[in-house]
Amino acid sequence: MTVISHQSAEHYTWGNQCDGWHLVKSDSLSVIQERVPVGCAESRHFHVKAEQFFYILSGIATMELEGETFRLSPNEEILFQFKKNTGTG
Repeated sequence: MTVISHQSAEHYTWGNQCDGWHLVKSDSLSVIQERVPVGCAESRHFHVKAEQFFYILSGIATMELEGETFRLSPNEEILFQFKKNTGTG
């Protein structure tokens, strides 16, 4: 068993001045800690087979899903679940 923190995790950069740390990276689970400076944002995208859970450590995060805006404060979380294709139109 290993204790993991962003100091020891695999680091990457994305977008404009954003940082990410892979705390867990396996075929069945991915846990990422990210730092997104004020004014930065992720590009709009979707996942076909992934659920995303966001837990806000500090600051304010504003997220949008299917036209609905969510504003999260520290110690709040949200789970975005993917929709299974039912094959009906």
